[in-house]
Amino acid sequence: MPTESIVKFLQYLGTTAGLGAAIALLMERVPGFQRLSKRAKATVIGALCIILPLGSWAALRFVPGEVFARWDPIFQQIVVGVSVLLAWLSSQAVHWADRRVPTSK
Repeated sequence: MPTESIVKFLQYLGTTAGLGAAIALLMERVPGFQRLSKRAKATVIGALCIILPLGSWAALRFVPGEVFARWDPIFQQIVVGVSVLLAWLSSQAVHWADRRVPTSK
């Protein structure tokens, strides 16, 4: 997933791979989504498959490039923050899973 600029990220969201990765990354971590019925999950994912690419296209089409240039440093800070959070969460998941594995003595 490209994280060097907002424009490249939005272009990535317009691709099939980017869209699938974004939906999987976002929805699988939302507790409310996990409680939905199978049909409701399919509806939400279907709606996101339409909304995300259209939203990224509209942003790239109608938002001036200067706005993206101004927001790129903030976007980079968000990327770093999310990366640190994901690294910490993955370490916690490994720690939790490791405690559940019986040790041989």
